[in-house]
Amino acid sequence: MKAAILFNLYPHRILGFLPEAFIVNYQKNGTLGYIQHRATEKTVKGYQLEYTAVHQKLLKIINLLTEKAIFEKYNSKKGRKRTLAVLWEEPGIRKAIRTYLDRQLDLFFNELVAHQLPLTRELERKAPALDFIIKMNAQLLEPQLYFQKNATNMRYRLSMLKEGRKVTVPQHRVVPLVNEPAWAIWEEELVQIAHINGLMLKPFIDKEEVLIPARHVRTYFEKFVLKVASKVELETDGFEVKKYNKIQKVKLRLSENFLQQTLQLSLSFDYEKASFDYKDQQREHTRLEFVNEEEVVIHRSIRNDEEEAKYVQQLLDLGLKENRAKTFQAAENQEDRYALLHWLIQHQEHLQSLGFEIQTPQIQQKKIAIATHKLGLNVTQDNDWFDLRGYVQISEMSIPFAHLFPYIKTNDPFYPLEDGTYFMIPKEWMERYKALAEKGKITGEKSRFPKSLYTLLEDKEEIGNVQEVLDVEATEAVEYIPSKWLKTQLRPYQLEGVKWLVQHYHNHFGACLADDMGLGKTLQTIAVLLYAKENQPKEKEVNSTRQLGLFENALTKDYYSALNALIVLPASLVFNWESEIKKFAPHLQVLKYLGIKRIAHQKLLHNFDVILTTYQTALRDVEVLKKYDFSYLILDESQYIKNKNSKIFKAIKSINAEHKISLSGTPIENSLADL
Repeated sequence: MKAAILFNLYPHRILGFLPEAFIVNYQKNGTLGYIQHRATEKTVKGYQLEYTAVHQKLLKIINLLTEKAIFEKYNSKKGRKRTLAVLWEEPGIRKAIRTYLDRQLDLFFNELVAHQLPLTRELERKAPALDFIIKMNAQLLEPQLYFQKNATNMRYRLSMLKEGRKVTVPQHRVVPLVNEPAWAIWEEELVQIAHINGLMLKPFIDKEEVLIPARHVRTYFEKFVLKVASKVELETDGFEVKKYNKIQKVKLRLSENFLQQTLQLSLSFDYEKASFDYKDQQREHTRLEFVNEEEVVIHRSIRNDEEEAKYVQQLLDLGLKENRAKTFQAAENQEDRYALLHWLIQHQEHLQSLGFEIQTPQIQQKKIAIATHKLGLNVTQDNDWFDLRGYVQISEMSIPFAHLFPYIKTNDPFYPLEDGTYFMIPKEWMERYKALAEKGKITGEKSRFPKSLYTLLEDKEEIGNVQEVLDVEATEAVEYIPSKWLKTQLRPYQLEGVKWLVQHYHNHFGACLADDMGLGKTLQTIAVLLYAKENQPKEKEVNSTRQLGLFENALTKDYYSALNALIVLPASLVFNWESEIKKFAPHLQVLKYLGIKRIAHQKLLHNFDVILTTYQTALRDVEVLKKYDFSYLILDESQYIKNKNSKIFKAIKSINAEHKISLSGTPIENSLADL
């Protein structure tokens, strides 16, 4: 026997229409026949019927909506003998049950319509199912409301636009099924009605219009009309419906996305009687105004999509990008958390000219000033010092640039202003002036530097020609000829590197040699040490505390002082350095200042040309090393001290040396702050 699963709606004495399922046979003419069995997972399999995931979902909903299941779900007082009818009398429980039923029935009917499954209403066992079939109509019915108001009452009519025709409820057999969203049986068709709820159908089941007394008009408008006035077609007589479609203001608001740790820009539009966020799904807004108890005005704001799109495009044209949440982010500089704020400050005047109103941004509970800013700098010389003065002009305020240095130095971009807002120091300034902030001594509104640090200003075009300003003569290039005691021939690029280091030696500048690994940073450094050895003052008397080296015996009666160059390096490189020095400059006397034996050498360091030690030893013996004035302090793999807050950085920085060289194949690992 051929059979099918069929769904039926039956009237419950309290809950309204509820679903159930049956197995029905097919008649000889191929139409649905009579009930054979109640449909459950077990009986369906017994009849060997197709049992899909949709059938399973619908049967689950049916089981959830039985009287027993509803009662057990909402009967919180388990010990008492109560009934569903008693529960229904409690307003809070009745509302909760009604909402639950609406949600489950909406799912149920959507699945039926989507898969065109057979549905009947009040099916009888002794009659064929064909006589009770409800057709599926996937088209939404659009309601239309008509209100006629006079001094004594208001007449209210409801009609539907169905298949292009205006029809009224009393003209057809209508059975409401679900309140929100509204589902109903309309002339033996299952339909969904847009925008209104099912309760609004009930007064019109048997009459064309509803008469509302004047004393109830306000309440009726507030509870029912206002909810649908912005969504459905209204015809009115006796009161006014005003429509607004013109944008009054366009607002930009910067906020923090705490989950993604980024900034975002929100866009909103003010119409005459309503405001909409750009990301809102809501397209219209309705507001009631009661001029007095008798006169009613409905204000209906409708979004102007075309005009809103123009403002959105202007933001995109200025370099922003729109994300899925319909907020805006900076398209570039994603590594800068505050890039969007800098963009807003940069473009704020142009945005205002386009009609955007910018609300004061708030970041980390700080109100940020968005006025444009301008920086002016100048330098003056005072003997062996130079003073850097400058002012940041922010709207009407002028700030000494030196006052920003403590914030730049500590990577804090928020500078407090007198009006309670904060100036956001540009990221470019945080990087560009970091060295100045760290090296200068702030005095009043200026910052003072040793004249030898004039190179910190050389890339600052805003100051001009630093050498002219500070009367600094460019140092002539020093002629370098490799020492005859260097036991190898330098490659051309190594020769250039040594010349560069020698130039820094004469200028008393520190240097960072950052050739890639394997290109000979060690050899170039050894060559410079030989140069420094040969160009230092010569002693006249032999220091009897040490043995003369080969380097001294090979020269005249004048011999060279010990160079006293301290090289700090990882422990794994000590052997390599010792080997390289013996290979390329065997005349340099080398001391390995390591381990327990180092204690015996603590008072003799000044007798050696090169002292090799490790970062760990330097940290441990920093008080010993601080007593010496080394000619050179050389750091190999100098990224060890890139954290300026570390103990090793502070220890190394406290060691005295006339010349300093940093060696690293990776001077920048994370950011320019490493360098």
